[in-house]
Amino acid sequence: MSAVPPVSIAALRGVRLTSGAVVDVALDGDEVLAVVPAGSPLPDTDGETLDLTGYLLTAAGAEPHAHLDKSQSWDAIRPPFGDLERAIESWHAFALTLDEDDTLRRARSTALRMLASGITAVRTHVDLLRGDDALTGVRALVRLRDELAGLMDIELVALGGPTIADEVFEAALDAGVDLVGGAPHLADDPIADLERLIALARRRDVGLDLHTDESLAGADTLAAYARAVTGWHRPRSAGHCVRLSMMPATALADLAADVRAADIGVIALPITNLYLQGWDADHAVPRGIAPIGRLKAAGVRVAAGADNVRDPFNPVGRCDHLEIASLLVSAGHLAPEEALAAVTTGARDVMGLPFAGPVPGARADLVAIRAESLGDAVAFASADRVVLHRGRLVSRTTVSTETAASVADPTAPLLDFRNVAMTFPNGTTALSGVDLTVGRGEFVSVVGPSGCGKSTLLRIASGLESASEGTATVNTDRIGYVFQDATLLPWRDVRSNVELLAELNWQPKRVRAPKAQWAIDLVGLNGFEKHLPKQMSGGMKMRTSLARSLTLDPELFLFDEPFGALDEITRERLNDELIKIFVAQRFGGLFITHSVSEAVYLSTKVVVMSGRPGHLVDTFEVPFDLPRDPEIRYTGEFAKLVGEVSHALREGHS
Repeated sequence: MSAVPPVSIAALRGVRLTSGAVVDVALDGDEVLAVVPAGSPLPDTDGETLDLTGYLLTAAGAEPHAHLDKSQSWDAIRPPFGDLERAIESWHAFALTLDEDDTLRRARSTALRMLASGITAVRTHVDLLRGDDALTGVRALVRLRDELAGLMDIELVALGGPTIADEVFEAALDAGVDLVGGAPHLADDPIADLERLIALARRRDVGLDLHTDESLAGADTLAAYARAVTGWHRPRSAGHCVRLSMMPATALADLAADVRAADIGVIALPITNLYLQGWDADHAVPRGIAPIGRLKAAGVRVAAGADNVRDPFNPVGRCDHLEIASLLVSAGHLAPEEALAAVTTGARDVMGLPFAGPVPGARADLVAIRAESLGDAVAFASADRVVLHRGRLVSRTTVSTETAASVADPTAPLLDFRNVAMTFPNGTTALSGVDLTVGRGEFVSVVGPSGCGKSTLLRIASGLESASEGTATVNTDRIGYVFQDATLLPWRDVRSNVELLAELNWQPKRVRAPKAQWAIDLVGLNGFEKHLPKQMSGGMKMRTSLARSLTLDPELFLFDEPFGALDEITRERLNDELIKIFVAQRFGGLFITHSVSEAVYLSTKVVVMSGRPGHLVDTFEVPFDLPRDPEIRYTGEFAKLVGEVSHALREGHS
């Protein structure tokens, strides 16, 4: 854990919603105040602003059924695989030696893993133990709840079998446990144990969260539970419920109606149940998941959780609500949107917590995940996450990945076009028979009339378009692209705009910050790091755009008329800067321009394109040494080459 306390957040900028909209979000204390299109004015509130460009924002995860007291005990117990009864026996044997501090340590580790994944609310069962000290686990988890107050909400459920006396339950509730729990389907007389637990909860006027119908074929306790609590005022929920997945449709519909009338929330627990159920089937192993899709369609409140994490009942688990969502999609046949709801807003509803999410008026329990879409988030579950609990930043994880460069032929050109043609779906042919190479340390400018396919050539080189005919080979994945428009984010200053591409490539701050400063220095913006785009000239904006691409260490640099909108003096200055950068970096450059003199000044080679459909009509090697003296523009030799290129351009256009 960090020594830094939670930070109040006033605004989230540039974040994507599951709808695809990119928005800014204003927070006011623990509440979402406003959600507006990105770049719009936000109301002023106290706190810091987070730039979440590249992240997807959802309600925070909620874990409605955990066993933190058991978590991460698998290695110490080494239980038999896939046997529920022997798992219970192995846990009871281990629990006789349970240590309060060790229980707290394991539970804390699991809870903090959950928090890092974006889970800000946990309901955990805690075993009432056999032996002399039944409340060892209770005391450990009460301590944990106190320790993590302000970071996450923790609710405790007393879990006792039929041999645990009512007095022990009472003592657990007196010690700070919130709800009564149990597993009556495992008792010799399931209905009698169910009735005992319900009577205990009524007597203490607390809620119920019971394990019910936990095996594919076993005691039916959910129906009796529903009949007994219909009309009661306290929260009630049922976990597991896997027997329901084996029921005929008509029987399930009748039971769902009873459960809905009793307002019992049903909690699916796919990891544990997929692991434990079906071991005795010799073929077509059934799915051990409560059918929450059908239950939800019948009006039942539903949720899903992780249940056990690396304990005798489940050897795996990542403490990540997106893992549960992924299993609900692949094994439970829910749509990604439904699966995410089950582990976020649905779980909070079943737990009796306020609605949360990026919606005005909602509780500001939120998680931002580095992802392009909801499907992307559920499928890849990026560990890059920003977690807010009641409007305060409580966890942030940033992952760094460094992949070795591919082994490529160093003599091969970076870009190799052979007989490339491009015809668009509307029948327009933009390019025809283009042969062009760009080698390492070669700067090639392309000039041609408007509409001749110059930008199309660049789009094919970048991978944004595919050639209709011929081959376009790019022998690097380190590509920089500078557009005619600087495309800066208006709420980011120079430094953070320059860091953007490195940030989207998951480079950690410690890596991208010095690289951004290096690029800023290289383009001559030292001292302007805190300037916003509205405070910058056109030339400064273009320098910022150039620096942003330089942070990726491009081997191939593509320029689409980057200086075309600038005045002549600024343009020449930036040409001089670009020459210096090219000499220092020796990337391969492909530069599109309408200016013949600019092309000659910058390049080692100039190619001339014809009118549409564009093809190469002439190539000129530029003989001037690098680096170039700006005064060369005024020499006769320079003027002569400019004239020759201009003549070829006119001839190709005629």
